Amino acid sequence: MITSPFKTPHGHAVGLFLITTLLWSLSGILLKPVHWHPLAAASLRSGVAALSLLFWLKPSLPVFKELLGAFSYAGMVLFFVTATLQTNVATALFLQNTAPAYVLLLAPLLLKERSRLTDGLAILCAIAGVAMIFSAHLSLTALRGTLAGMLCGIFSALFVLSMRLRKNQNPLIIVFWGNLFAFLIGLPFLVRSPLAPLPWGLLSLAGLFQLAIPFVLYSRAIQNVTALEAILLSTLEVIMNPFWVWWIWKERLPSGTLAGGTLILSGLILRALLQRSPPSPPKGMV
Repeated sequence: MITSPFKTPHGHAVGLFLITTLLWSLSGILLKPVHWHPLAAASLRSGVAALSLLFWLKPSLPVFKELLGAFSYAGMVLFFVTATLQTNVATALFLQNTAPAYVLLLAPLLLKERSRLTDGLAILCAIAGVAMIFSAHLSLTALRGTLAGMLCGIFSALFVLSMRLRKNQNPLIIVFWGNLFAFLIGLPFLVRSPLAPLPWGLLSLAGLFQLAIPFVLYSRAIQNVTALEAILLSTLEVIMNPFWVWWIWKERLPSGTLAGGTLILSGLILRALLQRSPPSPPKGMV
C-alpha cells in the first residue's frame, strides 16, 4: 500500500507551506483594483487580519522584544501595500525578498551568528539586483513605490530577527499585534476613504485569506521544513503573484525588474544550496 507523502509530518508541513505561499500570492490581484491611499488600504487589510487571528489565539500584552517585532511587522505590511499600489507587484516582492541580505548583515551583530562566504554571495546579488530594479523605475511615482519596497525589505529583516530573538514564543502573538499597529497607523486615512463595496470587500478578503490564515498555516508548517525548502517554496509566491496580476489585470513587468529580481532570488537559492548545514528557518515570513 502506497502512503501519501503528505500524511507524514514533513510532507504535511510541506503541503501547508505550499498552501501558504499560494495564499500569499493573492496579494497583487486583491490590492491592485483598490485606488485608495496606501495606508488606508493597509489599515483595513491588517485590521481584518488582526480580528481574524482572535479565532486562533488569546493575545497577551506584548513584552519589549515582542513590541519590536510587532512594529517591524507593521512597517513591513504598510510599506508592502505602498510599494504594490505605487509600482508593480513584482518590484514590491523582489525588494521584499532582499530581507535575507539584511538579516545576514545584522545577524552577527544582534544574534552573534557567524557569517559565511556564501552569505557574502547572497548580499552581493541583492545589492546588484536592487540597483537593476531602481534603474527600471525612474518616474517619481514608481520611485516612491520602489523606495517603499526597499523599506519593506528592511522591516521584513527586522521582523525575522525579532522572531529569532523570541524563537520559543508563539509567532502569531507578534503577528496579531503587528497587524493591530498597522491598522491604527493607517486608521486616519481609512476613515476618510469612501464606503465603496469593491475595495472594502477585496481588502477584507486580503486580510483573512492573504494575511491571517497563511500566517496560521505558516506557524504550523515552519517547524518541519528545512531552510532550503522554505526558500524554494517561498519563491513560488514571487513567481505566481506577478503572474496572477499579469493574467487578470494585465500589469506588465519591466525587463530591469525581471533581471534584478532574478539576481536577488538566485543569490538566495545558491546560498541555500551551498550551505552544508543550513540553519533552521526563522519563525516568520522573509
